Amino acid sequence: MQHVLELVSALPKGAEGLNVVFSALERWGFARAVYAEFSSAPSPKGNALRGASSDYPLDWIAHYTASDYGRIDPILVASRNAVTPIEWSSLQYGSGPVGPFFEAAHAYGVGKFGLTVPVHGPNGRLAVLSVSSDGDEATWRRLLKRRTADVLLVSCHLLERSWAEERSKAPRLSAREKECLQWSAAGKTVQDTAAILGIRERTVRFHHDNARRKLDATNTRHAAAKAMQSGLIAFD
Repeated sequence: MQHVLELVSALPKGAEGLNVVFSALERWGFARAVYAEFSSAPSPKGNALRGASSDYPLDWIAHYTASDYGRIDPILVASRNAVTPIEWSSLQYGSGPVGPFFEAAHAYGVGKFGLTVPVHGPNGRLAVLSVSSDGDEATWRRLLKRRTADVLLVSCHLLERSWAEERSKAPRLSAREKECLQWSAAGKTVQDTAAILGIRERTVRFHHDNARRKLDATNTRHAAAKAMQSGLIAFD
């Protein structure tokens, strides 16, 4: 475990850090890996994709996108509610498009066996780190026994690192701007917020305007959503 802590604590920022992680996963015995982050923004397909990086075959990525697999991907569907690692074999025998999905993934060289670690962060943030292998089942079982805890630790660190980088880049809001947005996020009107905080309505609008400008938002509701997504306010 110590070597994993040393690895994650020394990771470079951005894509370079993910490349270091993928190289380590390969050394540990995993053939393929993908890391993706999703926001809490509502979407017909579930949590909206914020970014992804993988060493999956390019033709599989193209096929996945063209087939709109993000809509039915059983791994992502399971990850939205799971808090423990998900072994792909537990998902492959469902009804509907689940079987064909995994058959296609195998055909494109993603790997016969796989494990996905979902990590849930603040304000609905979700990160998933998936690893896979082309070996036989006995080898895969040994690999899981030896490395599942390491993959879990790496997953948690990657999301926390991303979250910290985002917080450092977030615009600074005053305490009063945060309060006004917080009440707006809770569904309160300008009049309600003014009464709660004991200030004038025009003062509430002033703070809303400042927050919208700082967050580059189109309206107050948008500003509140962006503030929650960046961790500037929390939805209680």
